[in-house]
Amino acid sequence: MNEMLTLGIIGLYTTIYVVVFIIQRSQIKKSKEINESMKSFMEIFNIDEVKKYVELREETIKMQAQNFFVNSEKVQKLVSEANNESFEQLREIYMTQMGDEHLELVSIVIEVIRAQPKGKRQDFVNKYLPNTKRYFLEIINDIENNII
Repeated sequence: MNEMLTLGIIGLYTTIYVVVFIIQRSQIKKSKEINESMKSFMEIFNIDEVKKYVELREETIKMQAQNFFVNSEKVQKLVSEANNESFEQLREIYMTQMGDEHLELVSIVIEVIRAQPKGKRQDFVNKYLPNTKRYFLEIINDIENNII
């Protein structure tokens, strides 16, 4: 009976070892599969390759944007219209301000010319205002003839 008991215990130990071995083997197999899938996952998402892809994508987007702005008639038309509107607004502001200032300066020049003796006015205007002499002489003649 002793031998049977020993045989039973050895059989029970052997069965337990076989079960533990099967469980450990399946756990090792699962961890090996997990390691392999993690390795392949990490290979798919190689950081350097992802960075290269992102840089290439950014460069492509920049080039497309440049081509859009360079080749797009619509963009050129919009820019042209915006420039024209801005230019017209600036021109109006400039003309309003400069018109008032110009009138002040013209009035002073006319008074200076009128202060000259009539015989010397032509020489004064020719000497100091060679580019605008015809305008000033006409204005002074119109003032003196009461046309203005």
